[in-house]
Amino acid sequence: MIISVIGAGALGKTYGGLLALAGHEVHFLAHSEYEALHTAGSFDIRLKELNTTLTVKSFFIHKNPEDLPPSDLVIIALKTTANHAIKSLITHCITDSSIVLILQNGIGSEEWISQFTGKAPIVCGISFIGAYRDGIHLDISFLGNLKLAPFGEATIETCQWIVNAFQLAPIPLQITLHENYKEIRWQKLLWNIPFGALSIIFDLSTDILAQQEPYRTMVFDLMNEICVVAKAEGIIFEKPVQEQMVNYTAQAGDYFPTIHRDYHEGKPIEKEYMFDNVLAIAKQHGCIVPFLTLVDKQLQTLLLIPRTSRGK
Repeated sequence: MIISVIGAGALGKTYGGLLALAGHEVHFLAHSEYEALHTAGSFDIRLKELNTTLTVKSFFIHKNPEDLPPSDLVIIALKTTANHAIKSLITHCITDSSIVLILQNGIGSEEWISQFTGKAPIVCGISFIGAYRDGIHLDISFLGNLKLAPFGEATIETCQWIVNAFQLAPIPLQITLHENYKEIRWQKLLWNIPFGALSIIFDLSTDILAQQEPYRTMVFDLMNEICVVAKAEGIIFEKPVQEQMVNYTAQAGDYFPTIHRDYHEGKPIEKEYMFDNVLAIAKQHGCIVPFLTLVDKQLQTLLLIPRTSRGK
């Protein structure tokens, strides 16, 4: 199988690396990671939970999207901050018989990217993973699970095809299939929005936010408002889902979300797809979300502060 991975960050290297170790021909399109990967010719996936290090050597690395081959599977693992350029990045590797797997946070990616994928079926992928990358080293504190759901004309069988591609990977992956892509997107937003926003505002790790007051209450308050918007979209989450998510985070150790690291490194944060789109949906349905609105305004204020004045 020929696979193109658009984006060689933590998600791209994790799943692309496992597919390469499963024996597939994997091509990475990289930007900031290109020189390190090209020079080393390999990268490590260090799995803390399993006390295991996997070295990925058999792969192709590209700097230009024109060099990507027509692919059976195209994995979009870019941050949504780069979605404005997605058309130019995927044109050369997507065919009508390709399957497109979108591994991104937030909501609205499938609707946007589907404009540029032709007849290729799209699968929504939601990854619950704790990973840090440093060039050719990838540290995974918890591998979590991967949720897949069809979008548009795709089917559950399309999702199963992706599951089959991972069968020969050297470690077992927890992959679950779902009928409704919006359900898994909103479920991830239940985590991303509270822990992402509050980690930036208070400069605290997710375990502290999940354990200590008043932060724990703030997390639940934001979750409750997200549930109101999700319900207006036909997606209902019961209270135990929130409690399980927060309690698991409390036990998962010292972790800072990617959005926190991006903020402190002066990079664009994924605000549009995680906050702006949710607030737009809330407005469309007439949902009242005062705390989410306040948190969004605080993020806007913090983003105006020059990088040199930030805490890290």
